Amino acid sequence: MISQQTLSTILYLLFNLLSCKEQDDKIYEIPFSIEKKLLVFKGKLNGVDTDFAFDTGAAEGIATTKNEVNQGIERKKSTQKISDANGKISSLQSVITKQLSIGGFTFNNVKATITSMQYLYCMDLYLLGADVIRKLNWEIDFKKMVLKVSENGFPINENMMAIPVNYEYNTPRIKLKIDGNTYENVLIDFGYTGSMTLPTTDKKIKNLLDIKEQKHLLTSKMSANFAALGMSKPSLTKTAVIDSLSINGECYRQIPADFLSNTGFKLGLNFFSSISDKVIINNNENKYYLLLKTKADFKKSFPVSVLLKEGKLKISSITIFENPSENVFKIDEEIKSINGKTAFEFKSECEFLIWYYTTKWDTLTIEKINGQKIEVKRSPSLGVVCS
Repeated sequence: MISQQTLSTILYLLFNLLSCKEQDDKIYEIPFSIEKKLLVFKGKLNGVDTDFAFDTGAAEGIATTKNEVNQGIERKKSTQKISDANGKISSLQSVITKQLSIGGFTFNNVKATITSMQYLYCMDLYLLGADVIRKLNWEIDFKKMVLKVSENGFPINENMMAIPVNYEYNTPRIKLKIDGNTYENVLIDFGYTGSMTLPTTDKKIKNLLDIKEQKHLLTSKMSANFAALGMSKPSLTKTAVIDSLSINGECYRQIPADFLSNTGFKLGLNFFSSISDKVIINNNENKYYLLLKTKADFKKSFPVSVLLKEGKLKISSITIFENPSENVFKIDEEIKSINGKTAFEFKSECEFLIWYYTTKWDTLTIEKINGQKIEVKRSPSLGVVCS
């Protein structure tokens, strides 16, 4: 006969087991946005609501001095060496967040680094790194703009494409083929806003670039870019359309890629949001799953970009055309206005960045210092799944 004390113990253990199982099965839904060019959703740092930018390409989180003041992040004496998207390498001071929360999941004493990166500071973002991302499983629904997070893997169906991944410093790496050539260790980087980068230091990629150039199938762009260690100096990026890209047997055509010397192989946020209605990241089984769109939708950026620097509106990037008469702007050229706004109408560089990057533009009207107004439109969409 079971004693009352033994029965009570069994019931207590059973209750706790069921409670733990219920917690494991819990799925939290969180709206997200990509209007700030990154995948942004709400979480908490030390109990304070915080906008997280989802970055699988960063081994650890990155905070700003604004997070330090508003969310109570603590600096440590140690430093961490990092390499940013522009290829810069430097040591940043380490910080600790006592509690980081996503939905109902809380992590204690989360390590990160702190930077003065202008874009993160102005947009008031905390970069959520792969160390935390890998502890959970994720479903990213680009149609509903809803993020689901769970400790258990998400169910998949036969229509989803599976991508096996390996991890290096918690960051996901895959294998793919470009025009029949296999490349290992390709980074899945949701913190990179573009589609794909290819290093010209690789001989096969350099050969592919040369062929594109001989056929006049390249677009050249001079631009300065935001990264963790600050804005880069203007440098030349060459862009071309990849004829054939294959991932785990699934084929795509007309994929835009940026060719650079100071980069690695990586696929960015725009790649996944353009080809997929939904991405499932089941870290517990080391796989990504894609529910593909009927038609891919790659959107190119404007052929010219503008920043507010030192109280002046200046050209920060330009597309270089083969016909000299089409090159109407120069890097660092001061302009009078953009879409009717002058430099004097913005209280700070942050106010300009928020206005410029979060407004959905179809057309830019740029007024030069001499009064000439030039209308700039977006390029057409690219990208299809192979038949």
